[in-house]
Amino acid sequence: MKKKELADLALGLGLSFDEKQEIIYGKRRGFTFYAEPIMADDQFAIFFSVGSAEGPAPSSLLAALTDVSEVLLRHEQAGHCVAYQVLNSSDFEQLRSILQEAIEDSTRYFEARGLVNVCEKSGSAGDVGLYQVKGELLFLLPSTYQELTAAKSRSQAGRSRPKEHYMLGIAGAFLGSLLGSLSVFILAASGIAAIMAGILVAVLTLKGYQKFAKRLSLFGAAVSLLLAPAMSLLAFQLQNAQTLSRQEGRTIFEAFDMVNHAAMAGQVSGQYWANGAAMLLVSVIALLVAISAVAEKY
Repeated sequence: MKKKELADLALGLGLSFDEKQEIIYGKRRGFTFYAEPIMADDQFAIFFSVGSAEGPAPSSLLAALTDVSEVLLRHEQAGHCVAYQVLNSSDFEQLRSILQEAIEDSTRYFEARGLVNVCEKSGSAGDVGLYQVKGELLFLLPSTYQELTAAKSRSQAGRSRPKEHYMLGIAGAFLGSLLGSLSVFILAASGIAAIMAGILVAVLTLKGYQKFAKRLSLFGAAVSLLLAPAMSLLAFQLQNAQTLSRQEGRTIFEAFDMVNHAAMAGQVSGQYWANGAAMLLVSVIALLVAISAVAEKY
């Protein structure tokens, strides 16, 4: 049966039509149901989820409905769900009358025998609706549907979350921090302040860990917090060594050694220590901000 014919059939029955699922659905006497074609020759089946205070309805009770109805041929039961095969007809108007009679017969029968509409998962009575979960149509309470979708979301999140490679992350953080330190030469030549070098080292350290480890955890943040300040200090020393190298005509290695000895002997100015402290502070702050931004994605 074509979609337009199904839509017209649903309209004639005063029911709803789901174009995607190609089902006719609705509620009668408090029982949610849906009907769908099950064969090429317009054979329909009608589905319910019913039960009692004791649990699923007895199969014999559900089977007896086919004895009292002229349009319900046989039934299949799975837990609380029951499906009835409906008498078919090639005549559109007659088919509509048959489906109308099938709905009336079944809902009256359930009501007369004290059966109620129940959630097929929990067996609880209530405002049961028809929901689609993983491509399957289910009779569920709203709360049950929320639980199922939440569990599905957690499962998908767990599967999509990449495994963290710690050793590769450490290597990546080291390479990133080293790259940041070596970039000091370019920054110094451009006249950019040492503080900016601290930001660069912090960002490259974190990005290096994240790139190689595939994700960022507390471990990765701790590694970055250890490496970034240390490499920022190295970058600071390199900047000072580069300046001294130009002033004294020394090689960068000689100048680097001179700066270190002067610092250890306390022969440097207060401005030296102030700049170094500022660079370390900015490096740590920049790293914490970057960690916070990256952590939100995980």
